Amino acid sequence: FGHPLVYNDALMLNGYGGRPSDGHRLLLNAYRWLAEPATKAGLGGYTAPEPPKRDWVSPKDWQKQKFRGWDAPPGGGEPEHYRGLIGARTVASNGEGTVAEYVAAARAAGLSFIVFAEDLAHTDAARYAGLVAECAVHSTNGFLAVPGYLARDTQGVEHFFFNTDSLPLADNLTPDRRVRVPNRITVDRNPLGYGAEGIARLGAMPLDPWYLLSFSCIALYTYEGARLVDDGYDRYLGLQGRMHHHPPVSFTVVKRPDELVEAVPRVHLPVIVGPSPRAFVPAATRKAAPPNLYISNGPRIDRWGLVNGPSMVFRPGGQRFRVELHASSPTGLREVKIVNALTGKAYRRFDAGGAKTFRCSIDESHKTQWYLFPVVTDVEGGTAIGPTRYTLQNGNRMFAYDD
Repeated sequence: FGHPLVYNDALMLNGYGGRPSDGHRLLLNAYRWLAEPATKAGLGGYTAPEPPKRDWVSPKDWQKQKFRGWDAPPGGGEPEHYRGLIGARTVASNGEGTVAEYVAAARAAGLSFIVFAEDLAHTDAARYAGLVAECAVHSTNGFLAVPGYLARDTQGVEHFFFNTDSLPLADNLTPDRRVRVPNRITVDRNPLGYGAEGIARLGAMPLDPWYLLSFSCIALYTYEGARLVDDGYDRYLGLQGRMHHHPPVSFTVVKRPDELVEAVPRVHLPVIVGPSPRAFVPAATRKAAPPNLYISNGPRIDRWGLVNGPSMVFRPGGQRFRVELHASSPTGLREVKIVNALTGKAYRRFDAGGAKTFRCSIDESHKTQWYLFPVVTDVEGGTAIGPTRYTLQNGNRMFAYDD
């Protein structure tokens, strides 16, 4: 309650919940009382010297500052955007089709990666091992197939685990193959690399996602085929304001390759910006910081990030940072918005007026801890939602639960 930025100086000056507080006055009175014996004895009377004169801080050369986000590759040209889908099920659980058939359908639909999410209640270790092997066979430099599974826990939360080579141990499951709580599954380093855990059906979760400690990405939207069945945007906004800063994804349950083809043009899809589709896994597991991952069912986010984001407000030259956002759409852009997750309101909103491209650069002060993410809307109502970029003031910041 003593933090001036987070709790509005509740302890020292302003009180909380209608209750006043005189913490500041209490400390001043205590200091005067402690100093009384010394003052009566003739001690004290120190006078501070004049502070040294300093030159004004020279203007910041933004070109020399580190940009945290995504941009054009070092060799020039446009950054590569790779679309994918999370949530496919094969004959390894309660779906139809093989990995090879899904990969062919995904490629035909213009996707560069696919993440499988076999239903844990309808699969077993042997069939899952077959899925892992098939994904390895059908992953190339230009396309990534990732094994995974969907698990429900005893509190009704749906978790999707991917880039892991095995299913949970039987001791961690109930007889109907639900994950026990609190003995949940944590996916970490395994032969495939770092595993990831995401949360599906965020909006309908029966508990506050804040209490889950190990998930690495969040599905803002959950679909069954092309039908939206869960909208988790409001909860995502609340989590970003509490410094979860997990990368956004979507989760689309498809049980047949032809269902995937039907869904792709109608749902939000995760998009990774990087040198190849393989950049998706490090971004989704939060092993790449900041994550270059966004979701879209239309527009592109071509550049998003901060210049001089990590800084100290009292350091010469560190008082300011810059927000940079570029977006585009072949059909035209209607609105571009940057959301302040701490307040839940728009930090900036721009009328794009149907333009095919949009660019903005905003200079801002490190006067507070910022948590910002973009929402881009095209003229057809399609949206792209980017990851949260946050400023870092080190000693003058409120830390997240997992820091």
